[in-house]
Amino acid sequence: RRAREAERQAAVKIQSVYKGHRQRMAYLSLLTSTVKIQATVRMWLVSREYKTIQSSAIVIQRWFRQQVMLRRAREAERQAAVKIQSVYKGHRQRMAYLSLLTSTVKIQATVRMWLVSREYKTIQSSAIVIQRWFRQQVM
Repeated sequence: RRAREAERQAAVKIQSVYKGHRQRMAYLSLLTSTVKIQATVRMWLVSREYKTIQSSAIVIQRWFRQQVMLRRAREAERQAAVKIQSVYKGHRQRMAYLSLLTSTVKIQATVRMWLVSREYKTIQSSAIVIQRWFRQQVM
């Protein structure tokens, strides 16, 4: 009877060890599967966050590039406006100069005409005086 009891306890011990081993293997398999699932979910979450950040970065870059292009366009428009203004101001100055030059030439011509007229009158009156004297002498 003792031998049977010892044999039974040995069998129970062997079964217990085997069941424990089988449970540990099942636990390790479950743990490995859980870790793989968690890693896959974390990878998916990080990938989704990365795609969100990447699309946000693309939106920001697009906006920034648009701002740069707008700034360049405004600068080009400003330079064109400055060029137009400078050409117009130059034209206006040339017209003012030509007007002044024309007025100056007219004034100079009038003064010269007056001087020549005065000199002519002086010469004419001198000629009349000479003619009178000559006629008085001859007659």
